Amino acid sequence: MRLLAMVGLLCVGSIVSAQPPVVVAGDGWEARIRGGNGVQLRVSGVLLSRGSWVQLAAPDWSTGYYSSQGTPTTPEREGDTLILRHAVSPDLGTLIETLRKTAPDTLEWQLEAEWRSEKPAIVEWCLGLWNAEYLLGATLSGDGELATETLTREPKTFPAERLFSGTRIALNSRVADLELQAEPLSILDGRGSARWWSREVPTLWAGVLAQPLRRGERIQITARLRLAPKPLSPQGAPLEIPASIETVADRWAPTPREPELLPPPKILWRGTGEPFRLPAEQVAHIHIEDETYRSAAEALAREWKRYGLRTRIQIGAPQAGVVFIGGSPDLQRKHPVPDQQGAYYLEVNRAGAKVIGRLQEGAFYGVQTLMQWFQPDSGALVAAPVHIIDYPHLKWRGVHLFGSTQPDFLPRLIENVIAHAKFNQLVLECGYGQWEAIRDAWVDISAPKPLLRAAVQTARKNQIEPIPLIQSLGHMSWVFRNDAHKHLAEDPDTPWALAPRNPETRLFLQRLYDEVFEVFQPHHFHIGLDEVAQRGRFPNRPESQGATVAELFVEHAEWVHSEMKRRGIEKVLMWGDMLLAPGEANDGGAHAPSIQDAQFIRERLSKLKDIVICDWHYTPTEPENYISLPILQSAGFREIIATTWFHPRNIASFAKAARQRRITGLLQSTWAGYTLNERTLQGQELRQFVAYLIAAAYAWDTDLPMPDELSYDFERLFIERYYHEPIALHARGGFVVNLVPWTNYDLSQLSLLWTELPVGTAHLNGHRFALSGARGVMLASYLAPESLPKAVRLPLNRPVNTLYLLHTTAWQTEIGSEVGRIVVEYADGTQSEQTVVYGRHIRAWNDRLYALEGLPLWRARGAKGEIATARLLKWHNPHPQKIVRAVRFVASDPVAGWTLLGLSGE
Repeated sequence: MRLLAMVGLLCVGSIVSAQPPVVVAGDGWEARIRGGNGVQLRVSGVLLSRGSWVQLAAPDWSTGYYSSQGTPTTPEREGDTLILRHAVSPDLGTLIETLRKTAPDTLEWQLEAEWRSEKPAIVEWCLGLWNAEYLLGATLSGDGELATETLTREPKTFPAERLFSGTRIALNSRVADLELQAEPLSILDGRGSARWWSREVPTLWAGVLAQPLRRGERIQITARLRLAPKPLSPQGAPLEIPASIETVADRWAPTPREPELLPPPKILWRGTGEPFRLPAEQVAHIHIEDETYRSAAEALAREWKRYGLRTRIQIGAPQAGVVFIGGSPDLQRKHPVPDQQGAYYLEVNRAGAKVIGRLQEGAFYGVQTLMQWFQPDSGALVAAPVHIIDYPHLKWRGVHLFGSTQPDFLPRLIENVIAHAKFNQLVLECGYGQWEAIRDAWVDISAPKPLLRAAVQTARKNQIEPIPLIQSLGHMSWVFRNDAHKHLAEDPDTPWALAPRNPETRLFLQRLYDEVFEVFQPHHFHIGLDEVAQRGRFPNRPESQGATVAELFVEHAEWVHSEMKRRGIEKVLMWGDMLLAPGEANDGGAHAPSIQDAQFIRERLSKLKDIVICDWHYTPTEPENYISLPILQSAGFREIIATTWFHPRNIASFAKAARQRRITGLLQSTWAGYTLNERTLQGQELRQFVAYLIAAAYAWDTDLPMPDELSYDFERLFIERYYHEPIALHARGGFVVNLVPWTNYDLSQLSLLWTELPVGTAHLNGHRFALSGARGVMLASYLAPESLPKAVRLPLNRPVNTLYLLHTTAWQTEIGSEVGRIVVEYADGTQSEQTVVYGRHIRAWNDRLYALEGLPLWRARGAKGEIATARLLKWHNPHPQKIVRAVRFVASDPVAGWTLLGLSGE
């Protein structure tokens, strides 16, 4: 289930080597080896190319044999030469890259490939993923076919995103003069396409496409890269801004917005007339039909608490001024509640609201919709008249994630996000737990049992069934940590899989299951069983000799299943890749050794009662191309769950396939480390958690259009739900700083979408700023066309509790880099600082990735899917008793172009 099953999923800032990077450097440039990211290229400190790769595959890409994406090479240095040896199976062949500085401005890069297999194969060599933003305006020339002579913001290409094909291309850009030679050479422009490598960063792909390989053949491809860095814009002197500051009564004002109902309901009729109001000063009343619906009422009360409302819950009938929650068969007959699992009817009018669910589950989901329908207004929560009839398309809707050592993390994530999105299953992978059975293998990320138990209790309280996942054959590194339990490993030299025929293995698993059952009290259990033979020797031990991988796998799976049934488990879940052979899936999620082995495994395991196959595939395709589903169905498996990862198109298309094939449901997986906490959300892996909302939408309604056509701001919705911050129903006073006279850069030069940002005083999602439309105060950047100040200083001379900054960056930079610092000067001569980190607090205006502490406060979208985003940063004063004399904004990153759009405070 991990990245070693992926082909084609290299992403910005993904797996990097734990060792210091190895570098080949010239005049103003460096080629740096960064583990599974391949070779990164920097010019004058600018990350021009974020990575490279080599791949081996079948000519039609139906089977991937090897990919360096996420798989670090072994580097060897010989002077100015680097040799990169790829971890290709010796049965397949060898891949060696050689990088050599042949002149101060020249890098020679060679690939040597030898193929030993009888299988037909091709090699693809990506020499660079060039950031197109840094190359905008470049003039192009070369030996070959060129689609345009100038790289404009609007892509101009031949079919299949081909910008160039030939032997030499030269680019004259603001960063450097660049010339690349190779035969054959291709440049692809992924901007505006569905290419995964350009979805998050506008990218040009440079390299050699699909060169055929024959058995016994050794080929060499040589590329030469010449780089002449350009003089970059100097930094200007620090700027003092004596901006005017206005004291206002409504620095914050509750602002109703159009409800964004997620998941979207099937039927919605808007009514007319006055809304239902819940005044801030009065007690809000919730009547429930009986105690069955108390959990739904308590969820609604928790939501209202963030608005400062006091709530009273009691058993009672519908009446004026209250929210009623029920769902008995008698009430269902009196209201248009569909006869579907999880269905509900919601009605709101001036007199009140009522939620009638199909039993407890449906009522809970109706309440989640009602929460979103209410909007903050001046002095009250308001809900416009409406009738909603709703039910989910997929009955089984789950999230898979790992345990945590942060006490409040999983309960917050489950209650605020997962339950609110109407998931009903939680697969909690918890091998890294503090189980007594593996005490010798405990490490710092082993989750304490009380924290796992808290997650289980939170899930059940919110109508979610918790399902433990304990790997039971492969992926057992958590058992062997600290060199523990190696006697249980099939290959002690590479401890990855348990020894299935070692008598101690079953006793060990039984002791482990005893503990897991005590914590979870589960009705269902996930036994893992994926990627069993991906590492180490399997079979290896004497008792396994003579058996095949398939025979050992089936024998062990049957025993584990029988152990689960003996313990009363209703459904036994397992991963599906070992039931599929290469060619039986649309991607690499197929790990049976052969078609015959896959057929043998399917024939045996399909006879097991109550087995559920979690069929994981993470590469987007059309719904009908998820060929594993009909294969598993024809083998006799009655319950199958489509399992997705973070790619939105994969989520949408696999969900559609799930409904078309009438399988059980959808499971959204999380692969962001063996332990999760809030720090996990502070980098690029936030995308995996935002994807929960995308999965929720498509699991509930598979008829939705594809993600690019949806209007939801999934990032903003996730951040708002995760933090669940208090929202005042009355205006709060403060001050607004007027930066307008001091703006120095027109962002409409980057995109006309910026002309949609308001001019003058405006409230953005409740926060008041003085804005200058597309103009802002930009700090120094090498990429700016003119000299700009490295720092600006704003005198304030007032007490401050919180500063609210509306900002963006003009250009993308590296995740985790310090964009700048906010330095607050106090009247007593002391100061306080906060760093502003790219990917955590801020991103470029057109960066499609997310920032947990950078709420997108304003976002415009173009007709072709382009975006412009301004984000909110809150600085909370650690010394509110001190007078703030001034605040300084100091640029740190040489590229980003940190831009201040508005500033206010309280």
